[in-house]
Amino acid sequence: MVADSRGRLFVTDPSLSVIHVFDVKQGKHWQIRRDREQPLIHPTFIAVDDEDNIYVTDSGRALVIVYLPNGHFKRAIGEGYLSRPAGVVVDILHRALYVADWQRKEIQVYTLDSYLYQVFADRGSSPGHLTGPLDLAISHHELAVLDSENSRFELFNLTGQFRGSRPFGQNRKPTAFTFDAAGILYYCDLESGGLVALDAQGEELAGWGVQHNYGQLVLDYDTRPFLSVTIDPLGVILALRPSFLIEAVKLEMAPGELVDPKMPLAVQ
Repeated sequence: MVADSRGRLFVTDPSLSVIHVFDVKQGKHWQIRRDREQPLIHPTFIAVDDEDNIYVTDSGRALVIVYLPNGHFKRAIGEGYLSRPAGVVVDILHRALYVADWQRKEIQVYTLDSYLYQVFADRGSSPGHLTGPLDLAISHHELAVLDSENSRFELFNLTGQFRGSRPFGQNRKPTAFTFDAAGILYYCDLESGGLVALDAQGEELAGWGVQHNYGQLVLDYDTRPFLSVTIDPLGVILALRPSFLIEAVKLEMAPGELVDPKMPLAVQ
C-alpha cells in the first residue's frame, strides 16, 4: 500500500490481479486491471514518484510495471534482470528506482526510465548481507531493507554501502514497513497481528493492536492482522487489514500501548 501526493491510496491485490485505488477525498474506488498487451499477474509491492506515477512489482512477470497517475500503462522495468521482485521504492532526489529481488538476494537500482546501473548486497547471514530481502524504504538518505530471513532491517547508503542494522528478533514477522519524517520505523507484524514502531536503535517505541503476555507478544485473535502500512502527505499513519479495511492509526510513544479510536477510511 502507498499514498500519492493527492492522498489517494493504492493497494495491490495479488488474488484478483488488480491494484485498488481509494480516493478518500472524493469518496471513490476504482481499479487498475490487466489488459491483453500488458497483463498484470501477481502485483505485490507498490511505490509512487513525485509525479504520482505508479511502480508495482509483479512477481508473476518478474517485472516492475509503471503506470501513469490515471492508471494507464507507461513502461515495464527489469526484463531479463529480475527473478522474483518484491519491495520497491523511488529515490525522488536522484531519480532512481530500488527493487528488492527475493530470489537473487540482491537490490537492483534503475533509472526511472528503466536502465539498470547498479546491483548490490551479497547473500549470507553476516551484517550487510541478505537472505530474504522483502520490502524497501528510504529515510534520511539511507535505504532500509527488510531482510525477513535474517530477522533485521539492513541499512545502506544510496550507493549500496552498508551502514548498520535494526534487528527485530525471531519472534517478529514483519511483512511491510515505512518511515515517518523523524526517521521512526513502523512495521506490520504477522506474529502479533499488530503495528510496531522502532527508533533508530531498534528499540520498540509503541504498538497498535499488539498484546503482551509476560513480556511476550501474543496474537489478538479477535482482530485481523495488519498487512501493510504507509504514511500520507499529511503525516497520517495508515495501516491495512484484510478485506481492505484501511485505518488511520495514532501511536502513543510507550511500549505496547493500545490506542483508540481507530478510524476506518475505506472498505471494499
